[in-house]
Amino acid sequence: MNYPETVAPPDPQKIQEENDRRKRYEDATEKLISQRDTLLTDASDKPVTPEWDKYRQHLRDLPAMAVNIPMPIDLDEDGNLVGVEWPEVPVVTQPPAPAPAPAPAPADEEKKSKE
Repeated sequence: MNYPETVAPPDPQKIQEENDRRKRYEDATEKLISQRDTLLTDASDKPVTPEWDKYRQHLRDLPAMAVNIPMPIDLDEDGNLVGVEWPEVPVVTQPPAPAPAPAPAPADEEKKSKE
């Protein structure tokens, strides 16, 4: 094929590098969604609190954040996902358990038994 003098022919090596980069990004995105789905499933039985709601929403937003920011997500040489800003799992302290009811006073027991 003849190219005009102002347009250079495509470099096969650059095309292959771009295809490899896109494939790696697609694989990283699939892994991101898979890991996100697992974390969302784990969080589904957590209490409905502002902290947990924020955590779940951040997880839901991750795929869009990876595309729109864009996050530099990638896979390392071992296939592990890198470059993702995962939300911190909330640490919600449980309120102290209520104290047990005091035992009835002996005088109260005598009144009940007479009634």
